[in-house]
Amino acid sequence: MFCRMCGKPVHDQAVVCPACGCAPRNTTGTFCWNCGQATVPQAVACTQCGVSLGPPPMTIPGFGPGLKSRQMAGLLQLIGFLGIGGIGRLYLGDISTGILQLILSCCCVGTVWSIIDGILILTNPSHLTADGQGNPLGP
Repeated sequence: MFCRMCGKPVHDQAVVCPACGCAPRNTTGTFCWNCGQATVPQAVACTQCGVSLGPPPMTIPGFGPGLKSRQMAGLLQLIGFLGIGGIGRLYLGDISTGILQLILSCCCVGTVWSIIDGILILTNPSHLTADGQGNPLGP
């Protein structure tokens, strides 16, 4: 993320820009929060990257856009023993596999598949390397 006031890079969770001391999520700045390019003050979207120039979204590590947790996905898959398989795959954005596991859970096949998948996700890092959008998985 970039500061809207000075265009310098800032951490996604920053409350104050270390370079200029302003709130980096300020909507009145003249720099794009996504790419750092200078923008027209009245612009509603960046002409460089096309992102909305409203405040950047707050992110919680492991949720929303960005880094997803391998451990969280594995643990969510393991709750398949309750008959709701595929939750970990849905968390990762792998919608087709998640829905298939969820549908097959009513006949126990999806439940077993989900539990085995959860064990593999937790114990074998090469089993699943990216989320549904192609982003690498975090720890």
